[in-house]
Amino acid sequence: MKKITIIIIIIFIICILNLEIPFINTFTNVNNLTILNNKIDKIYYINLDRRPDRNEHFINLYNKMNIDHNKLIRYTAIDGLNYNFSSEEYKMFENADFLNDLGSIPKKIMGNQLSHYYILKNMIDNNYNNILIFQDDVIFRDDFVEQINKLSDNIPDDAEIINFGFHKVANLSYFEKLDINDPIESMIEYKVGVNDAVCVLNNNFNPCSLAYLVTLKGATNLVNYFNNYGFRRATDWNYQEYLVNKNINYGTKIALCTGNPSFESDIFNN
Repeated sequence: MKKITIIIIIIFIICILNLEIPFINTFTNVNNLTILNNKIDKIYYINLDRRPDRNEHFINLYNKMNIDHNKLIRYTAIDGLNYNFSSEEYKMFENADFLNDLGSIPKKIMGNQLSHYYILKNMIDNNYNNILIFQDDVIFRDDFVEQINKLSDNIPDDAEIINFGFHKVANLSYFEKLDINDPIESMIEYKVGVNDAVCVLNNNFNPCSLAYLVTLKGATNLVNYFNNYGFRRATDWNYQEYLVNKNINYGTKIALCTGNPSFESDIFNN
């Protein structure tokens, strides 16, 4: 009787183990799919202190991607409404084409541009090889990490910026989001394919500096360029003109992010 009891207990334990092991393996495999490779040193997102709603939005989506928080840096955006611009900063905008715009728009554009600029300088100071920069209203595609890993394995040697966030339509304060998980709508029209992940974007296609990868060479060159020539247009147009003129206007062949239209523009509407 004791032998039968022991056999039953052993069989019961084996059954439990057989049920648990597949569950453990499945859990491990899912986590492995979300590991960001080490070619991306840091991930910056730009967020105004007066927009905690946008901050919560970004953090919630970032957590769903299950990316290491040690890589993440919240950059406190320069708020043109209350920022005291230095004389050196003002001088960088002396030839900007938006200075005659009404109200507070010029100073908010200046704050936005300087936020991107100082992130580039921080990248240089820390000698990061590659970083990602996001606006705080982005929406990630479901396989974002897998696609970013693919991008980071296919960075062209001369790349400085690679845009991977795009809108369906964007015109000043108005924009529409892409269905980034749709295999057709997420495809980007481009001028030349470079490799499996990267293309040269059409010259008239403006990604709006929504989400992009920056190389250390790119950050160094851009900071030197802006120090010498200043900011003559809004952030996205400054980038686009610079990249088009060098024939390195790179983007991903599919959209990895898009914008959330439920958040109004901090420049034009708030």
